[in-house]
Amino acid sequence: MGNFQNAVDTKVVGLGNSLTPNQKLEYDNIDNLIKDLKKVKEQHLAPYYIELLPIDFVKSILVGKKFKNRAYWTCEVVDVWKKNFDLVVKVKSNKKKDSWEMWFKTIMRECNFINVEKNVKDKYFDQITIQNIDNYISNLENKKNNLDKLYEQTINKADNVINNEVKKHKSEMVVSREAIRKAIRSIQQDSKEIANAFNSTLTQAEQQTLIEWIAKNIYSMRLYVVKDSSWDKAISELYPEDLYGKHRQTIPSELSKDSINGYVSVNNIDGDVPYEILKKITHKQKAEDIIKQNKGSSKYRINNYLLVLYLLNNYNRYGFKLGKTNLNKDIALW
Repeated sequence: MGNFQNAVDTKVVGLGNSLTPNQKLEYDNIDNLIKDLKKVKEQHLAPYYIELLPIDFVKSILVGKKFKNRAYWTCEVVDVWKKNFDLVVKVKSNKKKDSWEMWFKTIMRECNFINVEKNVKDKYFDQITIQNIDNYISNLENKKNNLDKLYEQTINKADNVINNEVKKHKSEMVVSREAIRKAIRSIQQDSKEIANAFNSTLTQAEQQTLIEWIAKNIYSMRLYVVKDSSWDKAISELYPEDLYGKHRQTIPSELSKDSINGYVSVNNIDGDVPYEILKKITHKQKAEDIIKQNKGSSKYRINNYLLVLYLLNNYNRYGFKLGKTNLNKDIALW
């Protein structure tokens, strides 16, 4: 199941499964970084490159680092935050009881970092100037293009893994030639829509936000396949009923196609629905298209079978199962 599970996860969260944490952080923020550099150029500013990077990445570089101040005290960085294009650094020293705040620019101008590696200094402590800013912008745009190509390759590979897994299971549906022709046309169209639907990436923070909201609001989740189809057999093998709950089987007809559908049903859409995150998964822009109310019911549903599989892959041990109602009462995250 491992390859299939990884492929499904990739379809939902994008490059998260194939990049290192630093690459992922860079990819998630590269558009903003390019935009900030262009703003710096337009406003004739001169920040250090590190001041434009995501604050979590900055903290990973600076917190715990030591430097000598003008009084020759050995000081240590204990926290960092941003103020526009400037970094504010909280520092401490055994020469002084309380911590205090300094501008990063002041440290760079007046002090000397002791334990920052040379390659880190060379890469991130460079000051942006009118002479080098175009090179920074150009290098980041090239890197973005390369990561976009990697994303496309990763998604195509995931598609192949999923399709090959399903093809291993022979379908025994009995349908007419016309139904088969319709299915082929539909599958060709669906493959284009799926390729577009997942052309985005969820950050770790977005994944966390999404799962916490779903866990709090989920009523049930379902998968539908045509009985005796290859999808039916694949799901039965990959997600055994005793562990993952029971998927639903529909009876084959002249209109049947070998496909899979599914949804996550939630109790309400009041308050903090993460619409911006759900847009990335569903590739829909309007709230009413992302979450639809069930006819004659007080429940709402997110129609997306890959989201269902993603939840089964990663959160089944916390209580996510198929076919069970009032699921939020049985889920215990972390």
